Amino acid sequence: MSSAATRDKERAERLCMEVRQYVDMNVVRSLDDYATLLKRLSRENAGAAEARADQLRKAKQSQSKSVYLGWNPSDELRAYAALLRETGREADAAAIEVLADAHHRV
Repeated sequence: MSSAATRDKERAERLCMEVRQYVDMNVVRSLDDYATLLKRLSRENAGAAEARADQLRKAKQSQSKSVYLGWNPSDELRAYAALLRETGREADAAAIEVLADAHHRV
C-alpha cells in the first residue's frame, strides 16, 4: 500500500472513530433527556430509563470494546421519539429517530 493510501486509510479510521464517539455522546445525552421527560410527566418507567442511561454511560466509559446491556439503545431512542411525538414535539422526535438510526448503523 502506498504512503498516500496508508494516510487516507488512517484518516478514514480516525474519522469513523470520531463519528462513533459523537453518536455515543449524543445517545447518552438523549437517554438522559428521555429519563428527565419521563420524570416530568410522572411516568412509572422514569427510574428504569434513568438506570439504562447510567448503564450505557458506564459502558461507554469502560475500556471494553463490547458490553452486553440486555437492551437496545436504538429501541430506547425510538420510544423517546414516540413520547416526543405524543407531547407535540415532532421535529425533536424526527431528530431522535435519526440518532437511533445512526446508533444502529455504527
